[in-house]
Amino acid sequence: ITIVSKAFEGKTDKTEEWYGTEYSMERIDQQQIKDWKNVSLNAALTIPKKNEFIPTDLDIRPAPGETSQFPVLIKVVSPVTNDLFKQDVTFLLPKACMLFEITSPLAYIDPCHCNMAYIFLQLLKDSLNEYAYDAEIAGVTYNLDNTMYGIFVSHANGHIWIKSRDGIFVCHAKHNVFKILGIMIHHVLNLCNTRETPCMSIRGYNHKQGILMEKILKRMTKFKVDPNRFRLIKERVSKPPILKEL
Repeated sequence: ITIVSKAFEGKTDKTEEWYGTEYSMERIDQQQIKDWKNVSLNAALTIPKKNEFIPTDLDIRPAPGETSQFPVLIKVVSPVTNDLFKQDVTFLLPKACMLFEITSPLAYIDPCHCNMAYIFLQLLKDSLNEYAYDAEIAGVTYNLDNTMYGIFVSHANGHIWIKSRDGIFVCHAKHNVFKILGIMIHHVLNLCNTRETPCMSIRGYNHKQGILMEKILKRMTKFKVDPNRFRLIKERVSKPPILKEL
């Protein structure tokens, strides 16, 4: 049995020959083995909670009549945002690709804003790790990227095209995902007057994409920075790997 922990620092009596790793060894006595055979349940070890991102509706929705070769305007959400849609008639999979780009003149207005936008994005992605694993094993992935104009959001494997100011985003869905589009754009556009301007994308089975999208939006609009994570990410940004090689 090998146990690795910082708790043993200063309590070791041997050093590994090649890597200089400090360690110690001890025999497991019979009493310890007996105790293990009669160990009680550990409340900290439980079955994982139900994965809320696993799709249960994998039906392929029929194309609405004739399909256009190019995206067509389906809805004017606001004076600065339009929804465009193109039905997938090639792959015929229960997946969607939703792309959103939200522009802001403050995103790259100067080096300070550019770096603050990038750090905000890294902090946001770091805080979303609690959802990323469950979503990924259920076939739904997301991505956040910077653009020169502000926020880019994508939700994938079909296409809904959305234009916001100077940005165009492409998206496509076989299920009714449009209910979340207006809500999402309404909330995220509020960020356009701030200096925090990330870019987002979500891809995969579209049945539960709305759940992940809602969690990301809530985190974006109510985000609170963890000071410890901020210091760590700021250090990474301040000293990128390429600088260490120079």
